[in-house]
Amino acid sequence: MSNFNWVYNYTINENWQIDIAEPEKGIYIEWDGRHHRINIHGQSYLNNRINRDKIKNKIVTKELNGCMIRIRDDGRFNKDFVEKKVDMVTNLLKINKNIKSKVKYI
Repeated sequence: MSNFNWVYNYTINENWQIDIAEPEKGIYIEWDGRHHRINIHGQSYLNNRINRDKIKNKIVTKELNGCMIRIRDDGRFNKDFVEKKVDMVTNLLKINKNIKSKVKYI
């Protein structure tokens, strides 16, 4: 997707980090590892992570009128898995020209 100006570790609302963003097009991508859904570091950490994800989704969709794409990472450093997810994002962006104010889970 070379026609996109991707920014890594992009900051929104002064203190929230987004993994990958194309702010001009309103596309924001979070690469969610296991710690976003599995109790690895304790229940309070997991609850905090889930809450922070909801806040980021709201900022992107409501305040920035953008699309948050959340990639569920089960690949554990698997190159084929990553390539498959990148293809899925590419296809999503080709098919859906107007995906503003939405959260998409891949």
